[in-house]
Amino acid sequence: EVSVAAFASLGTIIMIMHCFAVGLSDAICVKVGNALGSNRPNYARYISWIAIIMALVSGTIVGGLMAGFGQYLSHIVSGSHEMFEIFKQVCPLVGIAYFMLN
Repeated sequence: EVSVAAFASLGTIIMIMHCFAVGLSDAICVKVGNALGSNRPNYARYISWIAIIMALVSGTIVGGLMAGFGQYLSHIVSGSHEMFEIFKQVCPLVGIAYFMLN
């Protein structure tokens, strides 16, 4: 039952972390679409590069924090030692995956 609770809580944490990336993606799509609609392709290209840099920076920060300190989120979810051990094993992988998917 501890592994099910860890899976559910980590799924929620991952969804919360991913909200920033989805919001950034949607905002950039709107900005690029507006720039292309106003016949400014160079500005659209500039916005795209800024978005790539922002995604790399945010992925590095959030992924690094999750990989380094994610196991301590288990104390928010539960005080059990088993939960801490599961988070300790899984959170570095989640941080790396978040960086690569961002």
